[in-house]
Amino acid sequence: MVNEGELGYVLGSKYWGKGIATQAVKLVADAIFKEWPHLDRLEALVDVDNAGSQFTKDA
Repeated sequence: MVNEGELGYVLGSKYWGKGIATQAVKLVADAIFKEWPHLDRLEALVDVDNAGSQFTKDA
């Protein structure tokens, strides 16, 4: 059995491309895996209109 978590994030378009979501996702993902070490992975849905969102998810 795979233990999965889900991560969601929304950032106003005027803040896209500034690395804000990437930094936040890295910090939150690190904290989640420390607090819940039984998780195997996190999943996230991305905004298809924001090409950088795919990068953020994979960061």
